[in-house]
Amino acid sequence: MDAPRPKPYIAKLVFQMVLVVICLSLAVLGIIDQALNDTHEDIGRIIFYFIEVFIWLMLIGMMHFDYKRALPTACYVHKMLWFYAFIFDTSTLCFHIFTVDKFTLADPIFWLLATRAFCTLSLCTMVLIWPNDTPYSARAYMRAPHEDVVAVADR
Repeated sequence: MDAPRPKPYIAKLVFQMVLVVICLSLAVLGIIDQALNDTHEDIGRIIFYFIEVFIWLMLIGMMHFDYKRALPTACYVHKMLWFYAFIFDTSTLCFHIFTVDKFTLADPIFWLLATRAFCTLSLCTMVLIWPNDTPYSARAYMRAPHEDVVAVADR
């Protein structure tokens, strides 16, 4: 597949890379907060963000593998995870807004969580609009549906 990558593929890749950076930022903010306050209450949350970074990197690799092999939608797991991530990110954002004492819009964690929810919403929207990143003509191992009809008609 030497053709230029389709725009939906690039957009999905960029949004997932942004999510990796956001998760790393949230983990680093948690580490800094623990170091400043001399507490170890949120170590589970920090570990969770590092696990999430690993998961997003695996999803980027899976999406790249699907694209390189021209698989239409062979694996729905990463696309399904985007929908679950949106639900999780939205609920985390709401939980943060309603549980933080003296919530302000200047809170950097709020903006990171809001950006996460926006990125996962964008990924979910792109899955619904562009379910496949490669058109039928670029899939070397599959024929387009109209080619099967022409082959049957020629017999």
